[in-house]
Formats: sequence, structure tokens, C-alpha cells
Amino acid sequence: MDARSIDSAPRIGFVGDVHGDLGALLAAAQTMRSRGVDTLIVTGDFGFVWPGVNYKRTLDKISRRMSGLGVVLYFVDGNHEWFPELYSYGVDADGQRRLRDNIVHLPRGYRVKLSSGKELAALGGANSIDRDVRVEGVDWWAEESITVGDLARLGTDPAEILVGHDAPLRVPSLDWILAGNELALSDEMLAYSLAGRRTFHRGFFELKPELYVGGHYHRYVNEVVTFDDSTSRFECRVVILEQVSPQSLSLAVLDTATLQASVFGFGDPGARDR
Repeated sequence: MDARSIDSAPRIGFVGDVHGDLGALLAAAQTMRSRGVDTLIVTGDFGFVWPGVNYKRTLDKISRRMSGLGVVLYFVDGNHEWFPELYSYGVDADGQRRLRDNIVHLPRGYRVKLSSGKELAALGGANSIDRDVRVEGVDWWAEESITVGDLARLGTDPAEILVGHDAPLRVPSLDWILAGNELALSDEMLAYSLAGRRTFHRGFFELKPELYVGGHYHRYVNEVVTFDDSTSRFECRVVILEQVSPQSLSLAVLDTATLQASVFGFGDPGARDR
């Protein structure tokens, strides 16, 4: 591999939903590299493995560009992935699904101990909020949903960092967005989306992360939330990134030792970190 692996990276860059947009991905990677970050994780809806296109040629092109930048690109799955094809790539001894030497899928339940001593876990997947306008086997696959088996693979041991696609329950600013139905969802899609979010929350609550980074909703969220039930209580900084574009807050950099994270975009070079 021609760049740093995830377990030895002192800083990790996170990239919001890409949806197969090559230009946006390359711009994000270049922005990250200009900040000295060479290990990136896309928070779902990678979207380059897709039917009807020569996706292998595109992956080859991405791999060459990442190699030129000295970057390794990881991603968790979202809901808009061609799951049968993605899953045709085997999982290696490290628990990773390697599409190219420097393009790597982190399956649901993946865990890694970072050089800082912190543990990072992955729980991709989400229920599509637009399933009602998609066709099964064409641009929608049931494997998008997080399952009980996924939660079993994730386990119950705590992890300081969780990266995924969906969001935990009871995140006030996200709940406000969804309550106002800014995304114009039908009642059926709201219920379907909420069912997936509840499943994600089960895994999230078991791990009790100090930091969660996700995507999916194409809205920016960054707040410290106190989660509690009858047995435990913990605080987590929840960062949800927008879809990658020059106008969005869709990039974040994490210091793996301090768990400090800054969020920014690439369209305005003068934009201040959040």
C-alpha cells in the first residue's frame, strides 16, 4: 500500500455522501491532502459500485488519483450501494473488503485499534428515505437495512469512535429537521426510515462512543448529546455531514489522540472550521 493504513493514522478525514460524484470526491481528497491528511473515510453512499456503468474502470481511475495524492480511501456502505456486487469482494484477514489497494470498504461490525489507543468501529447501512421511487434490483437493494446479524458482529464492547451512515435517536437538531419534514418524505418513508434508525441506535447505544460521524440526511449536524436510559448515561458528539459539494459542510478531520474534530467545506477557502 502506498499510503498510511487506518490503524496508524494520527488524523483521519471524513467525507460525506459522495453518490458516485467523481469530481466531488477528488476535490474532497485534494482538500484533505492540502491539510496533511492521507487517510479518508466516506460516511456511506459511496455510489461508485453501481450497475449500468463500467464501475471497475472508474475505481481504477480513483485508485490512480488517490495514489498520486498518497491517500488511502476507506468507506462504509450507505443505502445507495449495489450490494450484491459490493459483497462479491471478499473480506480479508483484517476484516476489510479491498476493492483496490487504496480503496477499501469497512463492513458493518468492523473494528480497529488506532495508534492512539482509541478504538474505531463501523456500522454502515440505513433505510432509504426515497425507497418509494426506486426499483428493487435496479437501484434499490434490501441489504441496505442494518440487521440483527450486523449488530451481533458489531458487538457490545465500547468504542470511542463510531462511523456509520444513519444517525442515533434523540439528536435534537436532526429531530427538528425531520419533524418539520424538510425532506418532504411520505408517512411511509418516514416510518421506514425511523425503523432503520432505531436499529442503528441499538448498536450505537451498546458502544457508547465519544464521537459519532455519519451522513445520510444531507443536512449538517454537530452537537454534543447526552444519551441515557434506565441503565446508563453517556455523552457523544454527533457529527452528520452533508452531501459532498463545493457549497456544503461535508468534510471533517479527526485527531485520533484527542478526539477533536473540525468540520469544513472545500468550496470557500476562507471558510472557518466548525
